[in-house]
Amino acid sequence: VMRFRPAILRRPLAGVLGVLSIVAVWNLHVGKADVSTVYKHNPDWRSATRFLVEELEREETGFPVFATTRSRALRYYHRDAVEHPTLPPPPPDPNEITIYYCASMRHAWVLPKVLEEGGFDHFYVIHNHVWSWRFSELMKAAQAVPGATLTDTRDFDHLTVHRFDVAPVDEGGS
Repeated sequence: VMRFRPAILRRPLAGVLGVLSIVAVWNLHVGKADVSTVYKHNPDWRSATRFLVEELEREETGFPVFATTRSRALRYYHRDAVEHPTLPPPPPDPNEITIYYCASMRHAWVLPKVLEEGGFDHFYVIHNHVWSWRFSELMKAAQAVPGATLTDTRDFDHLTVHRFDVAPVDEGGS
């Protein structure tokens, strides 16, 4: 058994422990900034999807849905929904809910293009209140569609679904 002389080790060990204690206290209290956490509510995608599916069944025709935030939840709750996160957008499915993401104003051209190609008489815009990024720009683009009128708004927990009806635009000028 090896024996150490306490007098030789006592002072260096006390010094090392003292330095470690000071570093630990400094790290706990001084070295880290206070970081606040934010609880983000979960939007009620289930109820919003149920509403859209009921609209699909009532109308018996598909329609496009535009949003600024991607959420797999809409597709999760309605497996037949078609999702198009890429640009340029493919033609909409006339028999299904088709989801388009317009994350910036450079994507604002998607909305009129989809409506023109699909010949839809209505469409929906979803406002996710938890992630409202760029929603006002999408709403302006929706309101700028010729013949589009906001006809219904449904509120769910942290989500709002806006329905726009599109009247045929008289291009003959009569």
